[in-house]
Amino acid sequence: VFTLLALVWSNSCFSPKEDLSLALKKHYSSLQWGDIDGAAYSVAPELADAFYQEWTKALTARQIAGYKLLRVLLADEGKKAVVQVEFMLYAQNTMIAKKEIQSHIWERKNNIWKRTQ
Repeated sequence: VFTLLALVWSNSCFSPKEDLSLALKKHYSSLQWGDIDGAAYSVAPELADAFYQEWTKALTARQIAGYKLLRVLLADEGKKAVVQVEFMLYAQNTMIAKKEIQSHIWERKNNIWKRTQ
């Protein structure tokens, strides 16, 4: 019963923007710490396998030293968002760092944000 109440409370107390902020932090922090399984939880089910393979391969040669959300644009009455994130990556074998900017599409269905692109 407590779990159900907590779930109902967590899905109704935050605005779409606040929900998105929490989802982004969890997703990108998980990637930064190499927790691909944790990050994949925030990805739409139809993209999860490709996401897992892409990041498993990417994180074998390099690590994420940090990330910064550059832009978050809400659209479609808070049901979609375009997120631009900057990763600070370094190659494990050379320790050379570089910045990489990626854009991702997030969608909110049933009060849950998922990365869809």
